[in-house]
Amino acid sequence: MKHIIALLTIVAIVIAQETPKVAVFSFSSVGVDEANAKTATSIFRTELASTGKFVVVETDVIKSVIGNGDPVDGITSAIEKAKIFKVPKAVIGSLSELGEQTLIEVKLVDVNSGVVEFSDRLGSLTGTDIDVILSRLAKGVAERKKSEATAEVGKIIKKEAEEPGRRASFITGSTRIGYLFPIGGFGNDPGVPLGAVVTANYETNKFMAEITYSFYGLTGDAGLASFSISGFKLTSNTDICPFWGGGIGSTSESGVGLMFNLGGGIIFLRTYDFRFIADARYHTNFSEHGLSFNLGLMYWRSKGGGCCLFF
Repeated sequence: MKHIIALLTIVAIVIAQETPKVAVFSFSSVGVDEANAKTATSIFRTELASTGKFVVVETDVIKSVIGNGDPVDGITSAIEKAKIFKVPKAVIGSLSELGEQTLIEVKLVDVNSGVVEFSDRLGSLTGTDIDVILSRLAKGVAERKKSEATAEVGKIIKKEAEEPGRRASFITGSTRIGYLFPIGGFGNDPGVPLGAVVTANYETNKFMAEITYSFYGLTGDAGLASFSISGFKLTSNTDICPFWGGGIGSTSESGVGLMFNLGGGIIFLRTYDFRFIADARYHTNFSEHGLSFNLGLMYWRSKGGGCCLFF
């Protein structure tokens, strides 16, 4: 037991040593209240620390060493101050008023080389967007990804979508085409039935409920028509969103009323109104068993509400 504890301690120390330290200096402000800039700096520090990619120097430590947290808006100044804390990285930022929006910009600086490793900016049209922007910029700095790549359901700002954030649930619809590969119980000449699927989906950030009508037929003498209700876990808020789950429905095939399905797939471009979906399911009604694979389109009509089905 002692050996295990010692090993875990060593691993923890190694991991801690591999996580780089960073000093996030107070953001400068142009046309924006200085207090708001300091609040934004504090939020950004917290969000950056929560990514686990950096060990962030605490605000109180910075103030105790270099003063009252005056803004640092130049790379040279940031490097000089960062060397005091013996950190390899530094972040500087700014809040600027630009027309009707507040522009927030951040830069990640390598202290030893003086090179700006990463920079990004986002504009806020409303005060409620600022928290979302700071969270996305922090994630961008941590992963070296531009804001376009850090968009998530729940973190879409007004500038990017008419309804910011998609925090509420919404309804989508989809139409798909594909194939059913019979495993058993579909007659002497099942073939590979071509299929069509139409769905209505009730979607939240993490879960999706689906009402489906599907029909597979046209080749061989196999056929399967079913109506089902299913539930799925959405595993990501980004534009590539895997999902999994299952459901129960009814079918007139083989005289057995119940039809079960289990499977999942991937939704592509999830933060957009127009999405692509790839889906794979196992279907069974106890006498017939098959695997379906289909591709299609999902649509969420954000401007008018509701859903629209088409392929």
